[in-house]
Amino acid sequence: MKYLENAGLMDDKSVASELFLYAVEKKHLGRKGIEHFLFIHGIERDLIEETLAGHSGETEKETALRLVSKKIKSLKKYPVHTVRRRLWGMLMRRGFSGSTAAYAIKEISKKERESAADIVSLPLNS
Repeated sequence: MKYLENAGLMDDKSVASELFLYAVEKKHLGRKGIEHFLFIHGIERDLIEETLAGHSGETEKETALRLVSKKIKSLKKYPVHTVRRRLWGMLMRRGFSGSTAAYAIKEISKKERESAADIVSLPLNS
């Protein structure tokens, strides 16, 4: 580690940036989840705040929607209230805000209703 730091190949800011991208793109974490993820990986609080400064609410909503879209496939067999409860819990555990979780669940519900309507409206002799 020291060798990489001395050679200028690694610094806290670049490590924080890479961990941030990993937390958002691969782990699908919300703001609080990212904050915790960076902290447990040894990033200092001030650098965490600096890294999160560029993380907008829209980015968080997109991340939540991607995660919910991915997860909904495995929940199709459950009643609607069970699906919503499980999605809510998953989003909360990953550090999303309540408003972001509500938005993602509402949007995926809307998309599911639209796709169900599309299936119902298909002609039977196709």
